[in-house]
Amino acid sequence: MQTNVQDLTKNKSSFASEISKLQSQLNHFNDKKEFWFKKKEDLKQDIKTLIQQIKEIKIKTDESNVSIGDMKKERDKYNDHVSYLIKEINKLNKQKIEIFQKYKITEDPYKVQKHIEAIEKRLETEISFENEKKLMKKLNELKSIYKESKIRELIEHIDKLNKELRESKKKSQQFHNKIIQTASDKNGYASFIDLSRKINNVRTEQEQAFNKFIEFKKEFLKVNDLLKDRLRQSNIEKEKVNQQHKAVEQTRREHLKQILKEKTQNVLEKFKTKKKLTTEDIIVLQGQGK
Repeated sequence: MQTNVQDLTKNKSSFASEISKLQSQLNHFNDKKEFWFKKKEDLKQDIKTLIQQIKEIKIKTDESNVSIGDMKKERDKYNDHVSYLIKEINKLNKQKIEIFQKYKITEDPYKVQKHIEAIEKRLETEISFENEKKLMKKLNELKSIYKESKIRELIEHIDKLNKELRESKKKSQQFHNKIIQTASDKNGYASFIDLSRKINNVRTEQEQAFNKFIEFKKEFLKVNDLLKDRLRQSNIEKEKVNQQHKAVEQTRREHLKQILKEKTQNVLEKFKTKKKLTTEDIIVLQGQGK
């Protein structure tokens, strides 16, 4: 009986040592499992951030493309207007040449106008009648040519168109410069390629982290199952030890009871035969009474 108790106690101690080791392993694998799970989730968030950056670049690129398209339309509109103005100015210059030839105008119309103004000023102060007549004749001739040919209106119109032409060319060039600047500022494609490469790299890392997580999760579950089994067996052994202790205690009690019974019978025999009782005999009788 004593040997069985010792064996059971030894088994119980062995289970306790193994359980302690398994619990240590379980904590180790759990820490590793949680580390790689967190790593995987962090990388997942990194991928979301990179994808959002790609979306933002796409939006900006689309906006830039729309902006460039609008600026090209404006530039083309001014270019078309420049072409129209050049044709109109050429046509008016041709008319001007024809008028110059028809009325034999050899001076710049602006100089003719200045000449007319000078004659009118001289007439205001001219005293000689003959000179006045000559000046009036010249003045009337100049005014007649100027009026009949409508050269002044024509030249003013040409000047107006030339001014409009310069403005249209300026506007066209401004839009062209903006188009070049906007196109040169666009680095969306390079950024897109760089972000795509980063996403692929992070996804590879995430996959590796996930595989590590699965690896340590399997180890965790394996040790956890083994620990549960050892705890179950340990509880069984504990119960066996407890039952064995109870059995030993019961045997001890019965043995003591039997000894007390035998001693009591001996004392009673002494008492019947009127033999002298010892102190031990009296104690036995008192114990029996209890």
